[in-house]
Amino acid sequence: MKKIKTMQFVNIEQITTDIVEKYWANYSKYEREQYALRFSAIAKIVKENFISLENKKVIDIGGGWGIFSAICSSMSMESWLFDDFRDEGFLKSTDIRKNLPNDFNFSVKQIDISKQPLNIKKGSYDLITTFDVIEHLHNSPKKMIHEAYDALKKRGCLDYWCPKLRKTFKTNFLFAR
Repeated sequence: MKKIKTMQFVNIEQITTDIVEKYWANYSKYEREQYALRFSAIAKIVKENFISLENKKVIDIGGGWGIFSAICSSMSMESWLFDDFRDEGFLKSTDIRKNLPNDFNFSVKQIDISKQPLNIKKGSYDLITTFDVIEHLHNSPKKMIHEAYDALKKRGCLDYWCPKLRKTFKTNFLFAR
């Protein structure tokens, strides 16, 4: 997929739907629609909070297959995916989604965020996200959150999403520099 040249007319829903339809083809129609809806909503939030997305630097921590990184990359952002990739389903898989980093030209860093520092340069990223990751960490995420926050550029954004306790809705924590 080619990167978009101008951000004025970006149809995030279409970008997301195209990615989900191709790479999540073995899921039910309902599951594909839910993935597309969720990630296009997140991408819209990103687009609305930045005047220009082009050449912005983003890290998605714990991003799994990399759908959000693919979306960001297709919107002309320099995108990184940080994950440990130790899930049994991922390691043994020949799934087409393993091609997302190459197909969408985003970078990958294999890291166990519960045990290793992120090692990212201070003041170097515009957006750092993590979706449904914190609740899986056995250690406190405090160091990771501080390190991610320190890596933000001025006016950068740190966006953490996690399930609310005893509810089906999500909570997101948005920190801006």
